[in-house]
Amino acid sequence: MIGGIYTGDAERLSLRATMPQYLELEEKHGSVIAGMLKSYRQKSRARKKDSGARYSMFVSFKKGMSTLTGRLASGLGESLRLGEKVSEVAKSEGGYTVSTDKGVYEADGVVITTPAFAAAKIVEKLDPETAALLSEIEYASSAVAVLAYKLSDIKRPIDAFGFVVPAIEKKSIIACSFSSEKFPGRAPEGYTVLRAFTGGMLDPGVLDLCDDTIMEKLKSELAPVLGITGDPAFGLLKRYPNSLPQYHVGHLDLVRKIASGVKKLKGIEIAGSAIGGVGIPDCISSGESAAEKAVEAVYGPDR
Repeated sequence: MIGGIYTGDAERLSLRATMPQYLELEEKHGSVIAGMLKSYRQKSRARKKDSGARYSMFVSFKKGMSTLTGRLASGLGESLRLGEKVSEVAKSEGGYTVSTDKGVYEADGVVITTPAFAAAKIVEKLDPETAALLSEIEYASSAVAVLAYKLSDIKRPIDAFGFVVPAIEKKSIIACSFSSEKFPGRAPEGYTVLRAFTGGMLDPGVLDLCDDTIMEKLKSELAPVLGITGDPAFGLLKRYPNSLPQYHVGHLDLVRKIASGVKKLKGIEIAGSAIGGVGIPDCISSGESAAEKAVEAVYGPDR
């Protein structure tokens, strides 16, 4: 499961950094299974007592995640600069200068939320040691096939949220998410939308293939698992190069070293999926925390 979520090598990933709750279950109850059973029983008892509204563990916007970024952009107005590539952050008399391909901007403080390898280049001249630490965080690439099928062409019931594929199966597909089961309004009546994932640390070569070849591989592997008998009504492949930070063993120590280096740079903070968690809520929390630290460092705790 960990390998499927992080598209990584489970033998190298850190459990404490990726899914610490399982480590806590083992430490507290002697095994993960025993801990999960006890937790399930407690939640079952709580559900029986509570007759209130039920909420899914999966939450999104009706029109997709662009709703979130769109609302943020509209709130920032003219202060938001889009389509500019930052090349460097340097120290200046008033704080820092941020150099982009379209100009140079003065800033009291800076929060960097790019991938770790991009952040390393941005702060390389400012702090070579922290840049070197950021460069140690490895990334995996992936591709996602979005496929819409008629429900009548799928013989096995789509009554779950998806599945993951263990590496021992030697398949190109890493996992499949049943999008229209997780979120309402994602498919018209009589259809379902699947998202099949491939690539990752264990199969980087698949990204060298053309789109059509990748799509055919994923469709052929999905068919026997779900009992698919027809062709998809719609298909789209999206590539995500170097998009998934790998939390290898020792990652938390590495993050602490990065934080220690950044702390010496008053007004500079680094946040994002490589630092504070790969999920959207984790990234939001990481960004908010970094912004608060930057403001406090520049203007003081009583700003």
